[in-house]
Amino acid sequence: MIQDTSFIIDILHNQTDALQYLKHIEKENRPEKIASITVLELYEAVPQLDLPEERRQKILDVLDTRHAVDADETVMRKAGKLSGELMARGQEIDREDCIIGATALLHDEPVVTRNNDHFNRIDGLEVETY
Repeated sequence: MIQDTSFIIDILHNQTDALQYLKHIEKENRPEKIASITVLELYEAVPQLDLPEERRQKILDVLDTRHAVDADETVMRKAGKLSGELMARGQEIDREDCIIGATALLHDEPVVTRNNDHFNRIDGLEVETY
């Protein structure tokens, strides 16, 4: 499974539904993966938070507990194609979400997210919500 950035953030904020879903994932012993763009998004967000350095580092440490799937040329081509198709249909979503969706499709993984509106626009993508 590919965990969307929103899922990681909700876990870090101790959001009840996300934590319950995480327990479900761990109980089933499912692999916890993230798209490499999630690494960028978290490193981008953390310096903007008004938190002590210790708490900021704890947020980044969560990345060490998940396998980051590289956004290689194949992923980027797929993401570009998805983005272009969605734009052509008037259903544009963030490029980051296209990269996460492409990563999941190419690795035959579902995406777990609270942002199902965006991810449900991607044909053939399995989306799990909490």
